[in-house]
Amino acid sequence: MFAIFETMEDYQAQNELVNNAMGYPCEHTARYAEENPRLTSDGKYAMQILPYVEHLFIGCEIVESVVYPEVEDE
Repeated sequence: MFAIFETMEDYQAQNELVNNAMGYPCEHTARYAEENPRLTSDGKYAMQILPYVEHLFIGCEIVESVVYPEVEDE
């Protein structure tokens, strides 16, 4: 499952919420999700939802999968 965010600010706010709830950074974990995610094919930001933090994503747009644009080799 993935949470979908329209803006980078919304994505970062959710990441901060999860980080605070889970006590990150800690000894082995710097943050829940990456700081600068790739855009999905539809121009949104996706954050994977792991089972132990599902309860922190209430009210978020949730999808089963996301599609990213293909990266062309140089």
